[in-house]
Amino acid sequence: MSSLEKGPQFARYLDDALYTRLAAMHGELAGRPPMHDAALRFEAEAFLNHEARLLDTRDFSAWLGLFAEELIYWLPQDESSDPRGSVSLWLDDRRRLEDRLVRFGTGFVYNQIPHRRLRRCISNIEAWQDEQGEERRIVSNQIAFEHRKGHGVQQHVALVDHVLRREGGQWKIAIKRALLVNGLDGYDIPTLL
Repeated sequence: MSSLEKGPQFARYLDDALYTRLAAMHGELAGRPPMHDAALRFEAEAFLNHEARLLDTRDFSAWLGLFAEELIYWLPQDESSDPRGSVSLWLDDRRRLEDRLVRFGTGFVYNQIPHRRLRRCISNIEAWQDEQGEERRIVSNQIAFEHRKGHGVQQHVALVDHVLRREGGQWKIAIKRALLVNGLDGYDIPTLL
């Protein structure tokens, strides 16, 4: 049974420590030395390409399978956003993300009619693993090209930040943060980044 069929899961992991970590993610990349582990970069690139293919083909159930049970999917308005005191474009836990994906499947998400088609390009991939080997961080630049009949092609450019954790012997997305270049405009948020 997929997690989309299980019913709502209530996020008991959303607490001040998690929000503090999310807010701190904005400044953690500045001054970071370049990565030197080619094997880790290759794994990170393969992971991101797989995720992009699942999103571009709208295989949302398989895409949700890439996430940890306790997840955060965050689109802040800008790099100074703190989820405790500013509005986010999205701040989804597992239940909210599952709700979003179920709505996409109903055909009643009116900004998705007609059906949007997406393709994305990924570049500037960097990856690090913590000293304990419990978490990986993958940072990339992504451009999502989204076409909707009658609306032309829109481009959504973002710095996308993944925090992966081991769960059941596999790396799973615990935190995904997508910082849109035009985040403050917020007038047409992409389907999913």
